[in-house]
Amino acid sequence: MRMNHRMLIVAGSLLYGCVGASGPAGERPAPAGQLTLTTEAGTRFSGPPARIDIRFDHGGLARVELAMTVADAEGRTWALQAALPAAALDSLTLQAQLVQRPLQAGDANVQVSSHSGDVAAAEDGQLRARLQGGKIQGDVLGTTANLAASFAGAFAVTCALPIAGAPAPTEGGAPVLVVDEKFESSACKPYADLARRVP
Repeated sequence: MRMNHRMLIVAGSLLYGCVGASGPAGERPAPAGQLTLTTEAGTRFSGPPARIDIRFDHGGLARVELAMTVADAEGRTWALQAALPAAALDSLTLQAQLVQRPLQAGDANVQVSSHSGDVAAAEDGQLRARLQGGKIQGDVLGTTANLAASFAGAFAVTCALPIAGAPAPTEGGAPVLVVDEKFESSACKPYADLARRVP
């Protein structure tokens, strides 16, 4: 069930068409449709747009997830995953505490992985970001220099809700979701303007 859920979300985000910042190393504007990031240590990463996935359960409650994955010239990967309260999208301000545990609303995981498989994860720190003009811009603060970073660039939005008429999942199970690509459902419609801001 969980696999189907993730496959539907990924498929929907691929179908959905999906700055300048002053980072610690003089962050240059991200190319169109890209996300760039520079760590406090001076390493520059780039990659696809950040993803904001809005997922509704059978009770109508929304979960918001922010994900970013970028790579440097040496093959290292910097990745962030955050669980955010739905109200964050109303204020366009995203904040989370860096943790090393399963995510709850207001938590984020950040890690750097080398091509050889070595992984360094942030034990503490903060994520602060803002959505403006179809771009995301922000910082990861209060952690080690190879994880702390400033980033800026594009983001993509998906909104998904349970399939109409599908039974609610059993306790501990995940619902099977379908992506509302046009943001036409009553649940997803409030986020249509946010999606339209994406270039």
